[in-house]
Amino acid sequence: MTEIHAGAYCYSNLGYTNLALDNAQTIREWVVTIAEQMAVTIINGPTVVSFKDYGLPDAGLSVFAIIAESHICCHTWPESNFIRIDIVSCKSFDISKIRGITERLFNIKAWEEQSL
Repeated sequence: MTEIHAGAYCYSNLGYTNLALDNAQTIREWVVTIAEQMAVTIINGPTVVSFKDYGLPDAGLSVFAIIAESHICCHTWPESNFIRIDIVSCKSFDISKIRGITERLFNIKAWEEQSL
């Protein structure tokens, strides 16, 4: 059975060091790949912000893209090996495909998911 959702909030405590969590190009490419899989239109972005510039503890990256259908964003905390993904769209999408892409890119073994 295909899982179709209008929104997904996923997060994972990876439990190991993952350099992709601190790589702006990888995170940017993740957004583009997800948008392509969802067949949505990116209107603005993807924009990557590094919080290391602000001297915050466990600072990582945030990336976001405004899509015609809503938004895609990802926040990372590399020192804690933690990632949070927010995808919201008025267009239905297959979360299992998004999960597969994300698990491969970030080498995620387990994650928690909430869907709207």
